Amino acid sequence: MFKKPRRNFIGSFYKPQIVIGRYNLSFGSYGFIGLKPSFLTKRQMESVRLLVTRVIKRRRFLKGKFTKQRGWMKFNVLYNITLTKKGSKSRMGKGKGSISSYVYRLNVNQCFLELKDVPLVVCYNLLRKVSHKLGIPIALVSKQKQFFVH
Repeated sequence: MFKKPRRNFIGSFYKPQIVIGRYNLSFGSYGFIGLKPSFLTKRQMESVRLLVTRVIKRRRFLKGKFTKQRGWMKFNVLYNITLTKKGSKSRMGKGKGSISSYVYRLNVNQCFLELKDVPLVVCYNLLRKVSHKLGIPIALVSKQKQFFVH
């Protein structure tokens, strides 16, 4: 059984600082981090996945011939929070509604998408597009301690 605290501590509100160099990029050389705490749904991440694959796998004219761009991506998300919803015409009471969807809690300075074998120019162009898809401010970080904010 868990112990209860003797008194409730209410800490002061503070704004989290954006600190360069705290990101653990385990897979790729570039990563997208959230600058604001928010919840990400499966629909949002699926639209981001489609956008990123479309941009990464696009054919480009390099060295006198068309080549298919190669690149890899990895999502560091785990949908472990459930959202419930009751019927629209149900009366008050009668318990909690059924599970409608799952969401992922994104904290400040937390990497949710990593890219590998993708040029910096392509990643920087993706920064604006992914930010518009998710509706939150995000930043691009690299293993070389570079930091780009949209």
